[in-house]
Amino acid sequence: MADPCVYIFLPYLTCRKKFRVRGIEFRNSEDVDDLPGATKDHLITLREMFFLQENVRLKGFACASLQLPSGEPERSRQSRHIYEAHLLIAYLYSSPHPSGGVFLPFESSSLFTFTLGDSPPGSGSVPSSLVWQGEHLGDRVSILGQPESKKPRDWIPGYVGTRNENEMFWVAKGSRIYPESPHVAINFSQELSFDIERFLSQPHNWALRPFYQYERDMNDMPEVQNRLFVGLEWYLRSCRKSSSPAEEIVNVAIALESLLRVRPGESLTERFKDAVTTLVGPVPRLDSWLEQFYSARSKAVHEGVPHQLSFFAADRDALKKQRRSENDLTPHRSLIEYARRIFRICLTAVVSSATHATMTGFPGLFVHNRERLEAVCKALRDTSIVADRRIGSVALQVGELQELSTNIMEPHVEIGQVLGAAKLLLEAYKSTAPAISVEALQAVDQMIQTQGTDSEKFKLLERCSNCLRTEYASPTASASQSLATVVTFLSYATTAGFALRAYMRENPPE
Repeated sequence: MADPCVYIFLPYLTCRKKFRVRGIEFRNSEDVDDLPGATKDHLITLREMFFLQENVRLKGFACASLQLPSGEPERSRQSRHIYEAHLLIAYLYSSPHPSGGVFLPFESSSLFTFTLGDSPPGSGSVPSSLVWQGEHLGDRVSILGQPESKKPRDWIPGYVGTRNENEMFWVAKGSRIYPESPHVAINFSQELSFDIERFLSQPHNWALRPFYQYERDMNDMPEVQNRLFVGLEWYLRSCRKSSSPAEEIVNVAIALESLLRVRPGESLTERFKDAVTTLVGPVPRLDSWLEQFYSARSKAVHEGVPHQLSFFAADRDALKKQRRSENDLTPHRSLIEYARRIFRICLTAVVSSATHATMTGFPGLFVHNRERLEAVCKALRDTSIVADRRIGSVALQVGELQELSTNIMEPHVEIGQVLGAAKLLLEAYKSTAPAISVEALQAVDQMIQTQGTDSEKFKLLERCSNCLRTEYASPTASASQSLATVVTFLSYATTAGFALRAYMRENPPE
């Protein structure tokens, strides 16, 4: 049976100690002794495939191994986190360099992933013809000293690989993987664990820390998360060593438009300029750069080649007057250098403002508790996701229920909706096999199984709440994050208003 793991490598970036990005623990490729035997063997086999050039093998670079989840939604989520970790690491090293380029081009942050071959399914093998190209290529190749063990057979033990999430290839023990670029420089000052901590310790990057260090998705601001990673992907395309100046201009323009969510259509240019000016602030000659940059972007898109790639250091009005004779203008740095710096300023501003708004609970003021309960029920019904993750996914909405209530009676929230959400949450919690007392487990079971009236259900909820609150307060392993979410919800559901409304509905005044 094939090993259900994915192996991750950043062969041109070094790290001396373990660090985490998007929940993935990276380590030095030589530091594998504490791993299980099979995982260690695969990492060693794969790490020896990476070469800087002919007969120059790389060593001591960053790698990781992850257990592949069984469910497709969880696998998709894991793949997305690998992709996001890659973008965040590459962004770290794509900072503008005083020379006008970037500290390290995107190719230096290339990420490789591998899984055991799956042909036939579960075999751990790959077709030999995909790994060792042979005589079937005729006079198009010359095979030099192919060892006996590498002669093509139908199937051989091997791996399916990808480079930068989109290029697929196949390898087996003894394969060699070379850099995408003909020449890759190894930077001796670069060290991932130190560089990430230094980057996140800078005051203006405070809001980026959760994106780097937490595994959880930013469900409280999904649009910002999407804009961040889409913008990053296009920005990093502008940082490739292989990109032409025209491609750099267009890619960073798309990155800015994606990040700032500039709507297409009439007056696009003016909306783009307004968005950048608002975020960057009143910087002298920023309007002049915006005029020149967008002109270069438009010419690259419509004519293929920008008319001018340099920034002319002049005020916007003076620039217009001098356009008649460009010999009078002095070029000062490249347009793309400013564009990359502006993108990074805008990214920090967008993430910081959104995070600040979320931290203060401002977005929650626009949502009714009835909508929150609907979202909670929908998430808890998705049994394709393991129970503790389902509970974790609703923690934010649960926390906001009581905090953002507008009335103790909650007249616009249906009693049945509250009871239904409580039952779903308790069912999910019970399926995690919690280490709680027999009394607490009985209280949970009674609430799940009861067919009584709403008033009777609220009394059972009260009992559940008391028992589980006691469990959470005890210094035992039962005080989990899932239990905290359940206790918080029951605190909301057992407020006097709901039970009173249930009693009044069942016992109307004569």
